[in-house]
Amino acid sequence: MSGKRYLVTGASRGIGAAVVDALARRGDRVMAFGRDEAALRAVAQPHRKKVWVAVGDLRHARARDRLVG
Repeated sequence: MSGKRYLVTGASRGIGAAVVDALARRGDRVMAFGRDEAALRAVAQPHRKKVWVAVGDLRHARARDRLVG
């Protein structure tokens, strides 16, 4: 069990979703960030206590500020 914390962007599908899944399965905590809330929630659902969802678009300064602020 690793127990580290990670932020994964583009986490709603593809490689990002796979990274979230792999990290959560090994015991890490993950903030899954992306634009599609429904898809992010589907990625997070199997890992309810390990994965949190944040919705936004990194192209926008406000989303970036909210994420790291």
